[in-house]
Amino acid sequence: GNQTMEAKNFSDTVNGVIIDMVYVEGGTYIRGCDNCAEVDKKYESPSHQVTVSDFYIAKYEVTNELYNAVMGTTSNFWEKKKAPKIGVNWFGANEFICKLNELTGRNYRLLTDAEWEFAARGGNQGIPKNHKFSGSNNIDEVAFRRFLTPSFSSPDRYCRMETDAASGDGSFDLWIDRLYDD
Repeated sequence: GNQTMEAKNFSDTVNGVIIDMVYVEGGTYIRGCDNCAEVDKKYESPSHQVTVSDFYIAKYEVTNELYNAVMGTTSNFWEKKKAPKIGVNWFGANEFICKLNELTGRNYRLLTDAEWEFAARGGNQGIPKNHKFSGSNNIDEVAFRRFLTPSFSSPDRYCRMETDAASGDGSFDLWIDRLYDD
């Protein structure tokens, strides 16, 4: 159950920055759709069964702080250390992974598309519920969709995405954890 999965979670530290990893038990799901919108059929049909093995996913997005700790770089003045690192292409992401592996002695890698979708759909607990979104059919229960208002849009405040394998309903959810200041 969730206690066993939580026991498999682990953390690494790179140059003082912690990376929390969450264990995801593999499983099988139906990927794609046969009755989707015409514009989506090119990429989503035919639906087919996909099986993924157990894997790990980072609890948080790669932040500027983590990126800099791994790559030996510094942020621009507008990049807050706890904000997600943006503007990195696939080649840059793989370079980051290679350096992370050198520093930790582990074998980190980017998720496959199938693994990402499996996690985003709630893994083994969420998929049987056939939720449209991870953890719910109601997007407002699981997504951060608030318009920024003057009191909320401070340039020093960011939303941090968090992944949790043991949310209240047992699903594997991705959600906004909290606002924080650098």
